[in-house]
Amino acid sequence: KMNKRQKDFPEYFETIAEKFVTPNTPAFTKYFLKNKLINELTHAVVHRKIRTIPYSHFWHLQRRNLDKNVSTLHTAAFPHADVPYPTVKVFLYLTDVDESNAAYIFAKGSHKLTWKRLMFEYKLSVRYAKTKNDIVTEEELNKLGYKSESISGKANTLFISNNMGYHNRGNFSNMNPRITAQLDYRNLESWRNTLNRGGSNIISRLSKKIVKSLDKSKKEKYRASISNNNMS
Repeated sequence: KMNKRQKDFPEYFETIAEKFVTPNTPAFTKYFLKNKLINELTHAVVHRKIRTIPYSHFWHLQRRNLDKNVSTLHTAAFPHADVPYPTVKVFLYLTDVDESNAAYIFAKGSHKLTWKRLMFEYKLSVRYAKTKNDIVTEEELNKLGYKSESISGKANTLFISNNMGYHNRGNFSNMNPRITAQLDYRNLESWRNTLNRGGSNIISRLSKKIVKSLDKSKKEKYRASISNNNMS
């Protein structure tokens, strides 16, 4: 059974098995989720105080079969920027990953807001308004002076990505799984991070209580969504 997100790309997920698992171990929390160096680097990139922990999950992707080429059936396969401002995602390969099992691809230098990039974003927004097509091609990136590179690595390879830059998921040409642990710091721009002061004074305690109350139902809904996967 496919979840709501997977139903948007049924052909892709008929061929690609996907599973999300929410980590809940002391070691993961201490050494990855609350890693001081990662948090300091993230703060330097986004210039926001980190008052809440990032979204986190283990993500398992694997071809079910090699009968069909599905590389063009999901928008993640095309170069895209998550947002037009700095935002951080952290990836830890838990299996060996290379170009044959969907290595992460990043256009080096595309995270910088240049005049060319700004004009391209404007033209892309006009194109989307007229045609609902926001697919970016490698040719367009090359014209901007960017070159996409695959990030391959053995298990235990960690890299940090500013997803204001153009990136995409590689293609699977074999049955080897791509398993990653990921952190997503998009929550730093949310009202949760703004309200959650983390101190011991009355204002901090009150804001934390408000955040906890408002966030409870959303967290439960999110966990239910990612646990509904099509790996069976």
